[in-house]
Amino acid sequence: MDKLINLTKAVAIAVLFLVSLNSCNKKNDNDKYLKQIKELKQEIAELKEQLGTINDRKPSNIIDLEFASQLYHNYDTTRIKWTNDYIQKHSGQEKFKATRSLYYNLDDLYNYLAYIKRISKEANVKPSGLRFYFGAYANDYKRDDGNTAYAHRQTIFIAPTVSKQVGKETMHLGYTLSNDLKVELLKDKIGTDSRGQSANGSSMQKASLFNFSINTNLFGENSTIANELNGSPPRGDEQ
Repeated sequence: MDKLINLTKAVAIAVLFLVSLNSCNKKNDNDKYLKQIKELKQEIAELKEQLGTINDRKPSNIIDLEFASQLYHNYDTTRIKWTNDYIQKHSGQEKFKATRSLYYNLDDLYNYLAYIKRISKEANVKPSGLRFYFGAYANDYKRDDGNTAYAHRQTIFIAPTVSKQVGKETMHLGYTLSNDLKVELLKDKIGTDSRGQSANGSSMQKASLFNFSINTNLFGENSTIANELNGSPPRGDEQ
């Protein structure tokens, strides 16, 4: 009888041990899953912050084809003729044709925007938009691959903007970042005439033209400024 009781006790203890062990395993599994869920939620939150609020509705600044054609050909009769005449006269390039368009690969553009958001976050600055500056390459300019076809040509460079309150106006000023991630306004660093644009959209700037020199890097490893887009001409026919 005693042996039966002892056996029963042993079985009961074993069952309790197994139940307890199973509960511990379930708790560990639950903790593991909860941790994974928390990490995934954090990743989703970070991705949402990187992407921003996606709005795929038609923007208010979309223009129709007729107006685009008018703008394009207005440029023919004003800027293009003057540019061609001047460059042909002063560079000796009798067949020079001014650049009419610049191409930015869409994936590269997304990469640039993601980079701006990341590096600006590291610097604790919130970009308010982008500013496009007109510029001109130097007469002896050549790209890293040795291409000299862009010498003399007009171009643009792009910089993110930071919102600043100046009196009653909200200004959007182009900026880059120093090596120690301090905000440096382009108007202070390279002497742009641009003060930005007011919140109501009124123009607050004068025309500016900048000269790009060979191997010039004023803004260091954390630069936010994009350039070296593919221009047409010289790359291919007018597109």
